[in-house]
Amino acid sequence: DRQLEALISMAGRYHEQLPEAESMIRDMGYGAMFDAMKEKAQPPREETPRKLALLETVTFAEPRQVGKRVYDDQKFYLSLKQQVESGNRLSDNQLTYLDRLVMKYGDQIENFEDVAKELKLEQSAEAPDETSGGVLELMGAITTWAEPTQRGKRTWDDHEFYQSLKSQFQTKKRLSDRQLAALKKMAARYADQMPGYEEKQEALKLPPPKVKKK
Repeated sequence: DRQLEALISMAGRYHEQLPEAESMIRDMGYGAMFDAMKEKAQPPREETPRKLALLETVTFAEPRQVGKRVYDDQKFYLSLKQQVESGNRLSDNQLTYLDRLVMKYGDQIENFEDVAKELKLEQSAEAPDETSGGVLELMGAITTWAEPTQRGKRTWDDHEFYQSLKSQFQTKKRLSDRQLAALKKMAARYADQMPGYEEKQEALKLPPPKVKKK
């Protein structure tokens, strides 16, 4: 609960002065939470303020909506900046997204190639998600989509889901593993409308075409 998290957070912040507390917390089975809090309590990494400074003068893209979620680069940047200026360290996940943001606006940063090498931004950037792009491109041939279905209070719409992931990929150049798995499962139901599905099945690791019930 929140009280326990607050106590572990305090113990993480003052772990050097509370060695017995660390041992007790680990014995209770909260070692992972303690390590996370201890990491969070550390000061910002030396290179983080510089990465943020690189984005101070860029012109950010307009906020974009993917499905029901709005992605706002400037708002995200300001949030990270405030966190660092407050003396808090970014999580590994936040740092990864910061690196992606710097790479995204590299064309507006002076001497970016040299800066990227110095900050090792190329190493932090993920490899292109070629599989998601291949599946989405293949599904572009679908002309007849199943009608939306209602399950409880939720509406399932294959076409809307596809368009949402396509828009996300165009912006972020990748899908999550869960999103890609769901996309592939859906693609199998429309295999008969996609020329070359079976030829690309192995390369894209697509499931076998799903036979429609007659």
